[in-house]
Amino acid sequence: MGHTMLRLVGLGLLALGASCAFAEDGLDQQAGAEPSQAGPSTPAGTMAPAEGAASAQALLRAHKVEAKQMSVGILFARKVHAKEGTVTTAGPPLSPAELGVQIGGQDVEMPELTVDILYADEVEAKVLSVRELHASDVKIGEGEGAGH
Repeated sequence: MGHTMLRLVGLGLLALGASCAFAEDGLDQQAGAEPSQAGPSTPAGTMAPAEGAASAQALLRAHKVEAKQMSVGILFARKVHAKEGTVTTAGPPLSPAELGVQIGGQDVEMPELTVDILYADEVEAKVLSVRELHASDVKIGEGEGAGH
């Protein structure tokens, strides 16, 4: 009986573990939902890329993001400035309160960045490509952007 009980408890824990999905912020993601980040987990809004290395990830939360070349699937920001770029579609910006909850606290600066979803207060780039943009202050092609 003791071995049978241990097996049942073990199977129950295994099933529970299989149904949990781990998100960047812990166990707050529902089972069956897609992971919020493709690689190893990092603290919200932090990145430590090698100098000159390109970065590709699923989700980035930062205060200010600067890059020479940036490619973003969905971009949520207050301010987006780029010397040149393309935006496939634009939608309404998040409210300041909603955006404030989503952005990270650190600044990110790198030569090249590729990310599926980006939440930031400010984004500056020399060349920017965005599939879906949600921002209130947008200047593309007006001499603005990172001049690194």
